[in-house]
Amino acid sequence: QFNRESSHVYRSFFTSDIVFQIGDKTIPAHKSILIAHSPIFLKMATNGTLESLNNCILISDVPYDVFDCFLKYLYSGEIEDKSFPTVTELYTLASKYEIQTLKRECSGIVVSYLNLDRVCEILKLAYINGDESLKRKSKEFAANHIQDLISKDEWKELIASDLAIGYEVTVNCILKGE
Repeated sequence: QFNRESSHVYRSFFTSDIVFQIGDKTIPAHKSILIAHSPIFLKMATNGTLESLNNCILISDVPYDVFDCFLKYLYSGEIEDKSFPTVTELYTLASKYEIQTLKRECSGIVVSYLNLDRVCEILKLAYINGDESLKRKSKEFAANHIQDLISKDEWKELIASDLAIGYEVTVNCILKGE
């Protein structure tokens, strides 16, 4: 669980014991907070890697503002930026660092963005991260809107690159009697 009181120590260089380097910017953090939420951070802190010895972790796969939002969540339990691009990146980080509470929360927000323009991206996200609930909801959406979806280039590209998704949506369509 989150301790709402811990949000006041976020970004405190005075009490921090680890730093994240994102591009030319840094964010101080506390190993105890990271370890409390993520088994991956626990492994990183205890496995004797260069990162754990230097107390500096280089982050190169997400923008600074997204990682900042990610860390704020670990301290407060609240997602500050619920825009679709940020939430999908937070979802990926939650999956990478095995933070199930954040992953579930992001999954629920992502579902609220389901529409014809985003369903392919959301399907890919669900499959890449093995999220059965998000898969089910996005496949149902796709099956319910298949007539509009099949003419979209994104759909054609998706089923050409991932036959399993196309197959499963087709099965959903057949089961719904479409």
